[in-house]
Amino acid sequence: MTSAYLTEIRLNTRSRDVQADLKNGGYGFHHRTARLTDTDTTSGNSRLLWRLDTFNNGLRLLVQTTDKPDPATLPDHYGHTRTLPLDTHLARLTTGQKVRYRLAANSVRFAFDEITGLPLPNRIPCKGDEITTWWTRRAPDAGLDIDTTATFQLPTVTGTRERKPGFRLVLTRYDGTATITNPDTLRTAMLTGIGRGKAFGAGLLTIAASL
Repeated sequence: MTSAYLTEIRLNTRSRDVQADLKNGGYGFHHRTARLTDTDTTSGNSRLLWRLDTFNNGLRLLVQTTDKPDPATLPDHYGHTRTLPLDTHLARLTTGQKVRYRLAANSVRFAFDEITGLPLPNRIPCKGDEITTWWTRRAPDAGLDIDTTATFQLPTVTGTRERKPGFRLVLTRYDGTATITNPDTLRTAMLTGIGRGKAFGAGLLTIAASL
């Protein structure tokens, strides 16, 4: 099983570096998290996922890597950091286990040409009930049988790329409870991420034992 690490950074929102990363949205944290490991995260051998969460009126940056991160690469006073190995946690996942989950995802669907009926190249954000349906349809492929789910709209990520048009990434957070149906599939989903926009704060699925 691939080794993995989860780093929690409780952000110091008074830090100018944190404020700059927040201002730059997905790009700011994309570049910041990539510096935590020396390995080229664009290769197939290393995977990096991250998610920005709120907690007790603060902000927490979760970063999952397959290489051990180096918190010393963060600026001074960026935030309180701790790193935990995930191997034991992943190994203990079992069929039938009740868990709590959290996922930030870019839930999108195909748009179709009105004349030809063929799918268009660009996908569009889900709306209304489509948002919940997007996750409940994908959860079985991630080894989960959803019991409950709640959705929360997250700030939209926007930006421009050099010599390329700007982009817009609509993010939704999914919280709820589920039953594990396939631990191996779930482990793969946790390590590789779910959906699109993984470089910009989408795709990280975290699991905790249900109370």
